[in-house]
Order: sequence, then structure tokens, then C-alpha cells
Amino acid sequence: MSVRKLEAGRAEYAFKCAKEGRDIAAGREIDGKKYRDGDYRSRVRKLPSMVLVNGLGQTLAFIASKRQKEEGKEKNAYDLVYKQLSDYFSKECLSIKMPEGRDLCEWVISLDSQDYRQVTNEALAFLSWLGRFTEALIEGE
Repeated sequence: MSVRKLEAGRAEYAFKCAKEGRDIAAGREIDGKKYRDGDYRSRVRKLPSMVLVNGLGQTLAFIASKRQKEEGKEKNAYDLVYKQLSDYFSKECLSIKMPEGRDLCEWVISLDSQDYRQVTNEALAFLSWLGRFTEALIEGE
């Protein structure tokens, strides 16, 4: 796959994700689950630096720890970001694809160091696009 096509795919998916992030401020159902959180923009803005400072595995563990655990309650911005990253790494177009049915955090921490670096770089590239679109679509919090 060409770099241009990969970058366009990243941008297209990031734009879709940023629109979902915008919509959860008012409360929105995504894939049958109710999300409500006005902090999506600020959460997304912090992620690239968290990945660079702490590593992708630790960042995903942090996101997972902040997700809504109670059944029946509305999901939060961390739930949405985790879902979006999981969906992104399940795409066929990536050189390293997360196996179906696998948890994102579990998969990332099981990778060898070369694949871990590649997945980290891919996550940073995606989060860069997501951050740009989030800034454009969601007014300051």
C-alpha cells in the first residue's frame, strides 16, 4: 500500500472519529452503546504526549483504567477513544493488524519490540490526524 493511500485512510478514519467525539458531548449512541462526555477534545489532545513519555502500552492501560466499568451507565470519552483505536488497529489496510476478538491493550503488550515500535508509530500518526480534526470540529473545552 502506498504511503499516500495509508495517510488518506488514516485521515478519513480520524475525521469520522472526531465527528463521533463531537457528538458524544450531547449524548449519542454508537454501535448500540450510549456515550456522553464533553471532554473528548482534551482527552485526545493529551494522548500523543502520553504515548511519547510513557509508551503505548502504558497509555492504553491508563485509558482502560478510566473507562466506565458500571454496566448500564453511559460510556465516557476514554471508552470511545479505546474503541476507536481498537477499530483502527483491526483494519485490513495496516501492515500489522490486531487479531479479531483480541483486546487492544493485551495485544499491544504481547508484541515483540519491532512490532511494538511499528504499532506505536502508527498510533502516533493516527492520533496526530485525530488531534487535528478534533481541534477543528470541537470548540474549546
